[in-house]
Amino acid sequence: MKINKCTSILFVFLFLFAGAIGAWSQSYFSLNLGLIFLGNAEEDSAPNPVILQGIGATFPVYQIDAITIEIGGLFYGTQYQWANNRASPADIERADNFFVLSTQIDGRVTYEWRLSDQVGMGVGGGLSLVIRIPLFAYDNGEQYRSDMTSYFFEMARFLYPRGDFFVDWAIVEGLGLRFSIQALVPIYNLWSGEGVPFWDGGMIQGIVSLRFLL
Repeated sequence: MKINKCTSILFVFLFLFAGAIGAWSQSYFSLNLGLIFLGNAEEDSAPNPVILQGIGATFPVYQIDAITIEIGGLFYGTQYQWANNRASPADIERADNFFVLSTQIDGRVTYEWRLSDQVGMGVGGGLSLVIRIPLFAYDNGEQYRSDMTSYFFEMARFLYPRGDFFVDWAIVEGLGLRFSIQALVPIYNLWSGEGVPFWDGGMIQGIVSLRFLL
């Protein structure tokens, strides 16, 4: 897939994301914190998994009974290196690397079972876009900015089908917690032709959300 086609897909998703914000049902919103475990099969790079910290928010778009359509965003970052014609997470001590900011845009449908007035559990699925932007170069890393940026957009490496499991706990009226496990699948490895294990670039995310019920 050419980079211009991938960019078109990205802009369509962003347009839908902006429209969804405009249609926000305003029944609640969540502030999210969590740990992200990033799969990395490149031997000459950071250890596997790479552990990152994320911060973000989630909003409902549409609710009917136990079904909710949600949108959200999550931000995290780490160092990346350019080696063997690919970008991979790097140890912070490595020369010529980049700090890469990842903006994750989520769209998902969830279904929740209420176990009691205070506790519920549910599952969800959808699609995430992970937009990686090289920000700050270290040492002579600036020479790889163009290669690294193209790599993140080529072959639709920003596309991740996702699955979720969560537990909700109502603390007090108007305030709750959600504990989530989110799996992001690097489906682009099916066609990228890099010969890496399928899990390379995949993510398991453990998220704690403070939910404000409006």
